[in-house]
Amino acid sequence: MKKLKYGGYCQSCQSELSLPYEAAIPYALKLQADLAKHQRLDFEFPLSNSNPEWSTHDLFDRIGEMMGVLLCANQAGEQVVLKAYSCTHYNHWHIPGWVGPVHDSSKYDEIVAEGNRILHPMTDQIKQLEKGSEARVNMEKMRKSISQELTQRLKDLYWLHNFKGEKELLYNVFNGDHGISLGTGDCCAPKLLNHAAKENLTPISMVEFFWGKTSPDGNRRHQEFYSSCDLRCKPILGFLLCGASHACT
Repeated sequence: MKKLKYGGYCQSCQSELSLPYEAAIPYALKLQADLAKHQRLDFEFPLSNSNPEWSTHDLFDRIGEMMGVLLCANQAGEQVVLKAYSCTHYNHWHIPGWVGPVHDSSKYDEIVAEGNRILHPMTDQIKQLEKGSEARVNMEKMRKSISQELTQRLKDLYWLHNFKGEKELLYNVFNGDHGISLGTGDCCAPKLLNHAAKENLTPISMVEFFWGKTSPDGNRRHQEFYSSCDLRCKPILGFLLCGASHACT
């Protein structure tokens, strides 16, 4: 297996922090076996109570998604295994048995719905105006301003917790040479570490894999393991891992 890495630079420690992946592999393989057998994400619950939208069938028809496992220990020293999927599973932020997002999903959805109500009609109006006309230029500026305000409100929902007991907005701890990409904070690793920190769990090992149809660019293939992404995860994992006793430099 190729060498994997789940970590980033911690500005507080002024060093690279990362979690090992080897101990989490057996739990990830067990998760893969459960997904293959049951073909749904809520496999821990009776099929009679299952939501059809939590099936994995569409992951092979359209596009797959990243999934991750974090091996932890609770305060009693007992092992706890957390699992997460990236972003949403067909618009579902929360599925029983899986770690939820780092943000308040109800407020997030409210802001997105508000944006759709305001911006979509404006887009239709812009299309009907003559290109280069003063009316169109003004409408485009107004739409851009509203879009930026809505985006900022979404960013203000992303609170991250680390193992030193610190809590910070994502954009205050983002440590990258580029802008914050859409979806930053929604990948498996941030979800898992944020949840573990909030629940006073000690992270031991983490690993991520892809489940479903190969990505259009061919960079993600079914059941294969991958490191956390450089664009969205690496710039925030250093903060999230700060204070974790099993994080190594």
